[in-house]
Amino acid sequence: MEPATCNTINECALGIADTYALDLLAEALGLGLPIFVLPFVNAGLAAHFAYERNTRDLIAASVTFVDREPHEPGTGGLEIPTFPWAAALAPRPFGRSLTDGSGVTRGSSDPRSGTRTAY
Repeated sequence: MEPATCNTINECALGIADTYALDLLAEALGLGLPIFVLPFVNAGLAAHFAYERNTRDLIAASVTFVDREPHEPGTGGLEIPTFPWAAALAPRPFGRSLTDGSGVTRGSSDPRSGTRTAY
C-alpha cells in the first residue's frame, strides 16, 4: 500500500472499505495475506494519537511498515518527486525486518507457515 496517506492508513486499520482499494486491503487483512505499507504523511499527522494507535494495530495484525520519515507539514508537494517508487515496487521477503535502523517497530507474516513476527 503505497503511497499510504494518513487517511488511508487510518481507514485500513478501522476496516473502512469505502473505496475499491480499501476493500481489497480489508479482504487481504482478513485472509492473512502479507501487506506492506510505505507511508506518505507529514510529521503533524504522524504524531496524532489516532494515527499512532492505528499504526500499532496494523503492526499487531502483521502489516509491515517500510520506513519513511514523515515530511514537514506543508511540504508534501515538494516531497512527491523524492518518493521512493523503486522501494515501493520492490519485491518483499517474508519474515524479515524492513527498518532503516530507526528502531521503529515493524511486523511481518508468512502465510505459508502461519508465523507472525514483530520487529
